Amino acid sequence: MNKFMIELDLPSPLTSDFVTQIPAQHYAVEKLMTAGIIVSYTLSQDQSKLWIILMADSEAEMVRLLNTLPLTSFMSSRWYPLAFHNIGTFRMPQMILN
Repeated sequence: MNKFMIELDLPSPLTSDFVTQIPAQHYAVEKLMTAGIIVSYTLSQDQSKLWIILMADSEAEMVRLLNTLPLTSFMSSRWYPLAFHNIGTFRMPQMILN
């Protein structure tokens, strides 16, 4: 399985067609995250860029998966095959019993 970083440029200004597709985008992203296909999904504070780390067997599969997201057609994209992608893990604080 290969990892890809996808960089997307959001339209400016956001059109009403784009905004109405946001709930469908959230649903599709959540589904792919639950399946372990999307590893991370990040929006810049100024809402001009979106970054996705996605797992796929090939570049063609990555493009196919990317095109299942409702907002992809509104954005320009670039992607990069990754050698690795490290992320921190969430840890519960240690419980101290006095």
